[in-house]
Amino acid sequence: MDFLELAVRADISTIPEIEFSNFEELKEEIIERLEHYNNLVIQKDDIKQAKADKAKLNKLAEAVDGRRKEIKKQYSQPLTEFEKKCKELVELIKGPVSAIDSQIKAFEEEETNKKYSELKNHFTEYAKGMEEIIDFDKILNPKWKNSSMKLSTLKVEIKDTVDRIGNEIDILKKECGDSTFAAAVINEYCDKGYSLSKALVYSAELKRQSEIQAKKLKQEKENAIKIEEKQEENLNYAKESNQEIVKEAAEPIVGGCFAVECRKSQLILLRKFMDQNEIKVIGTLSLKAYKEYKKNQGVKE
Repeated sequence: MDFLELAVRADISTIPEIEFSNFEELKEEIIERLEHYNNLVIQKDDIKQAKADKAKLNKLAEAVDGRRKEIKKQYSQPLTEFEKKCKELVELIKGPVSAIDSQIKAFEEEETNKKYSELKNHFTEYAKGMEEIIDFDKILNPKWKNSSMKLSTLKVEIKDTVDRIGNEIDILKKECGDSTFAAAVINEYCDKGYSLSKALVYSAELKRQSEIQAKKLKQEKENAIKIEEKQEENLNYAKESNQEIVKEAAEPIVGGCFAVECRKSQLILLRKFMDQNEIKVIGTLSLKAYKEYKKNQGVKE
């Protein structure tokens, strides 16, 4: 659809020049008068006059700036009107543009969905038995929506990725064997973007922890066996002790009388032995009887 050309005439040469005929003279006069104030040192008695001079200077500045604004407004009026008309035309144009854009986006979205469905179907058909392990959205090229990415190229990428993941999972299964952490390694591989190197590092760490745990369990088992054996030994000893006590209790208590001759230290040890074995001492040989015994021994000799 063709439109009329924008017929706008803006002959800059016809815009009247702003004439500031006495600018240089006024500038020179202001500089000359202000020279007095630039080097002015105000004393206490000069405050009143200084305030009056300040008011005059402000009034002069406001007069100059006010005239600037007035002239600017006059010159800006045509431009303001022109901008207003242009904006009105732009708003008229934007309505159809928005409608066209929404339809284009709907069409592009439909094409994108169609492309995604075709790629997903290709993945599902090729990766049979691995759909639960491989997340299609994770392996799909992030640039698949670009028109420059052809379906045939994307399908080849999907096939190669599925093959790679299948081979790497076989490697991990072989690495882990029938260990209890094999499933955890496969999950780690899938969660971390199908990185074989990261999964192997994780597998090595789990294997190390498993070995440490196995050694710990083995040591605990050995300690438990030792404790059990010790308990059994103590139990057997207690049984034997009880049997001895019963046996001793069954034996009749008898009495005996004898005298010994030994060193003093040996006599002390003998007394301790008798105490430890609950042998009661019910009598002792008097010193007189012992001397008599020694005397008799000497006679016989």
